[in-house]
Amino acid sequence: AEYENQDKLPDGEYIIEMPNSSNKVLDVLSGDNVGSSNFVSSSNTQKVYLEYDEINAAYRIRSSRNKYVTWDKANGYDVRWSNKMSGEDVGQQCWYLKKLDDGYYNVISSRYSDRYLNLDANNTNISVSNNKNNRAKQKFKFIEVYDKEK
Repeated sequence: AEYENQDKLPDGEYIIEMPNSSNKVLDVLSGDNVGSSNFVSSSNTQKVYLEYDEINAAYRIRSSRNKYVTWDKANGYDVRWSNKMSGEDVGQQCWYLKKLDDGYYNVISSRYSDRYLNLDANNTNISVSNNKNNRAKQKFKFIEVYDKEK
């Protein structure tokens, strides 16, 4: 079932800015870790493709390396870049977007709607956390690539 408070963005290429820092963006880190690093306009690893999955009524976030932001609940709260999943595993790669008043979005797990993408205390790693734990670090801004590179 579709998340009732979801907001829609057009499919396309985006840069995802971290909470309260337009210079820190979502990136592919070593070992397929999902994290943040300083924005570099020439970096392909910082461009993601947002694609709406009609069947699951949620979004997938794909890297330039054709891997997807994935939360495997069985392995804790870490988020990784993984190959595209199907069947019952697809929920690990589907996310709801909820727009906040300040132009940022919460990125919410389609498996458990009380779990949000979260920038960890080290301001580098991305994990999934309860939405009550650290709301200030659970806000992400989706900027279309050509707008970010201006």
